Parts: sequence; structure tokens; C-alpha cells
Amino acid sequence: MSRVPAGGRPGPAPTAAPAGPRPDRGPAVVPAGTHLALDRSTRRPRPGLVTGGNPWRLLRVTPAADRLLDAWSVGVPVAGRLAERRLAGRLVEAGLAHPRPGPAPESDGAGGPPPAVTTVVPVRDRPAGLAATLAALDPHDDVVVVDDGSDDPDATAATVARRPGTRLALRGERGGPAAARNTGWRGLRTAEVVAFLDADCTPEAGWTARLGRYFSNPSLVAIAPRVVPIYPSGNTLGAYEALRSPLDLGAQPAIVRPGSRVSYVPSAALLVRRSALESLGGFDEDLPAGEDVDLVWRLGRLGWVRYEPSVTVGHPVRPTWRAWVAQRRRYGSSAAPLGERHGPAVAPLVVGSAPALAWGLLLAGQPAAGTLIALGTALATGAPRPITRQPGTRQPSTRWPSTRRPSAWLEVVPAVLAAELRAGTAVATALRRPWWPVAALASLRSRRARRWLLVAAAGPHLVDWWRRRPPGIGPGRFLACALADDLAYGSGVWTGLLACRRPRALRCLLPARPSALRGAA
Repeated sequence: MSRVPAGGRPGPAPTAAPAGPRPDRGPAVVPAGTHLALDRSTRRPRPGLVTGGNPWRLLRVTPAADRLLDAWSVGVPVAGRLAERRLAGRLVEAGLAHPRPGPAPESDGAGGPPPAVTTVVPVRDRPAGLAATLAALDPHDDVVVVDDGSDDPDATAATVARRPGTRLALRGERGGPAAARNTGWRGLRTAEVVAFLDADCTPEAGWTARLGRYFSNPSLVAIAPRVVPIYPSGNTLGAYEALRSPLDLGAQPAIVRPGSRVSYVPSAALLVRRSALESLGGFDEDLPAGEDVDLVWRLGRLGWVRYEPSVTVGHPVRPTWRAWVAQRRRYGSSAAPLGERHGPAVAPLVVGSAPALAWGLLLAGQPAAGTLIALGTALATGAPRPITRQPGTRQPSTRWPSTRRPSAWLEVVPAVLAAELRAGTAVATALRRPWWPVAALASLRSRRARRWLLVAAAGPHLVDWWRRRPPGIGPGRFLACALADDLAYGSGVWTGLLACRRPRALRCLLPARPSALRGAA
């Protein structure tokens, strides 16, 4: 063990550029030789038509692009032509495909060595959790532990000393997780990639090497593994967390952006290019919560942030109900300061005009009109479109191409309707989490509002339980945990709003349009 004295707040202040999916850079491309895997949601109803992604979209592609999709779907790597690499980049940014590194473990997928990775572990008074984390790391991993003002720093030092080669940085004062992580990465000189890992997480063997290979793609600035809950058998909270942990973002890979299926990744386990951290100034130490979401959204302005669930990291569930509720309230309290910084990116509801109108009519007691709006939107989206004549060509403006014939409606329309149903689920989530005080006040004045609030509060949870029927927890206990989760998070949102006392913080309650978040994809 070597000691590295640390303290204060060196380095530049974090940049405050608002986050969003439209990056401040040119069109993204993928390196030649990259393999692509189509997203689970991607469909090709007919030649020239691609649907899927998150948010859901419909793309019309040329016959040449169709042939490339055929080749990529059977394992042919992306070739070196710029147009082909740009098409692959557009599919990745739209969430329709995911890049895969090469198969050789000693290579990064592009023929070069993997990047040098240093793991930064912030800790405060958790020697047992730190010991478990250090024991799970590979012996050759370069590790820096940052003690953020522990009451018993000798216990931390003794734990670090048991792992040869581990460095210890001591902060002179407590600054919180953001300050501790900044202290760790700012003291590095040789690492190309910094791996942040919380002290109580237990990653699988070789996690940094496997994720580090993805950095062969120059568009990638950060990548996160899947964080899975660890809990004792028979634990109700653990059984609930296995389905609804805010750290476990699912089994499907994704590009990370606000308003999408995976809108953030936690810094409990996160790999970031050191050059990107230097460009942004690292974590915002003025944020008491949500500092990892803020950093991830700012990183998204520089390049791709990806979620890769094929690599897993274990994280223990909070041991008591009180600690669990406090965690949820803390997560909710970050919404207001994030709303100040990132505007519509933190919106509790992202829905287009047509779905918003359809669900608004339904809530207002006009189900027939809402259904007509939903069906009309679906039919219009899947409608065949005439080819307009291009200057200098003889192509007629009224010819209907065979690749866009009406039979494609049979596959496109159900997909659009499914997306509108998901919009309804998003409306219910907003009603029972950040908007629940307003919904509760409305229910006092209207019987219809009471019925809808009851449906929004319990319906999606019970449907989710029935669809998955998880072992170890029945519908009653699952619903109780879910409602406690919603109320704790929602109360945290309003606590954060009252603490901010600034109008811009109200952005965390305002809905956003998908067009404001999709960018050019």
C-alpha cells in the first residue's frame, strides 16, 4: 500500500453545458471491422423499412443500406467505406444496433492493445464493504482507494494494506462521493480509462478488461456494466429490488441518453475516458445527489455513453426499510438541481403530441375520441408514401414503390400502437411519482380523477407482477414495496424543489416532447 495525500478541490470546475442526445460533434462513425448486433426491438417489416429503437422510430433506407443490414445481421463486420461506417453510426445512435468488439481477448477489437485502466474506489467508514470490493478485483488491477474523511481512517488503511500495490488517497475533509471520485482520477497520470467502483460492489473477474475493449471505438466516452442486487434469501426488499432496482437497468444493451430506455447509468460501476473527464472537469461537487446522472449526460455531449449488461457487478441491497426509503428520497431530491442544469432531459414524461392528445382525451372521459386519435396516428405512420421527383431525374412523383406497399401496415401499425400503450404507462408513472401531490389534490374534487389515480397507482405494478410472477414475493408485498418506492421518490422530488427555491428547477416536473431529445438520429 502506498499513501497519496489528497484534499481540497483541485482541477477545473465542471462545465455546465446542457446535456442532450444531439452531440456537439460531427456525424458519428464506427471503426472498420466493428461487428453490429441488432437491438431486440429492431424490426424490418419490408425491404426499405426499419423500425425500433428507443424512443421508437421508423426509418426508410435505400436498397444498398438494406443489403448492408443483411450482411451485418449475419456477422459480417463493417467495412472501411465512410458511407458504410456512417450508416452503422446512425443505427447505433438511434438505438437500432449495438457495436461489438472483436473476439480476441488480448486485443481491443481493432488490432491494438486494450487501454490502461485504473480503478478508483471512494469510501467512508465501510471497511467490510471495501474489503469485499478489493477481494473481488483482479490481482493485477491498478487501484486507488480514496478515503473521504472516515471516522476511523486506520481501519480503511489496514484494509487497503491487505491488497499489495493498492494506493490510498486521504482527503483532508469530507466532500461526498463526487469530491472523492474527483480526487481519485485527478491524481492519475498514466491511465487512459478510469473505472469508478463503489466500496461494497463486487465485480466479476476481468470486468475492466472486457469493458475496456469497447474503447477501440473513438466515439465511445463511457460504458457501464449491469449492476445486480445482492440480498439474502427470503428478503422482501431484495426480491423487489431484483425487479425494480434503480441501479439494475436491465438485460439489454443500449445507448444511454435522456428520454430513452436507459436514460442514465450509475457511477457505482462506470468506465470513462480520462480525456473526457479532463474536458468536463469531472463530477459536479455542488450536487449532493445525482452527480453521476449529471456527468453521464454531459459526457453524452462528447460521444457515446453505452450500457453493456453482459458484464455484471454485484451491489448489496439496503439492509433496512429506513435506509431503503432514505435512498429513494435521495434519488428523488436530485431531480430539481438536475432540472436546473439539463432542462427537458430530466422531464418525468416524454411523449409526442398525438399520444398526449389521445391519453388526455381518455383521462377526460372521452375514450372513443382518444382511441380514434391513437388509431389514426398508427395508420398515418405506417402509410405508404409516394416518391417525390428529384431534380434532373425522370422518376415520377406519384409512383408507389413496392418496398412501401400498404401490406407493411400489418407490421408497422401494431408497433405504433404498442408505443402508444407504453406512453400510457409513462403517464401513469408520472402521476404516481413526481406528480402525485397534484393528482391527489385533483382526486379530492373529482370521482373520475380518483378512479384514474387508483388505476395509475396500482394497475401497472400488478400487471408487471403478473407478467413476471417473481419468486419470493407475492402481489400484495410487491405492490406495497412499489407504492412505498413511488411515494418516497416523489416526496424526494418535492423536497428538492423546496430546497432549490428557483423557478428553473420546476423543469423536473414539466413534460417534454420526443423531438426535443431525439436529435438527428
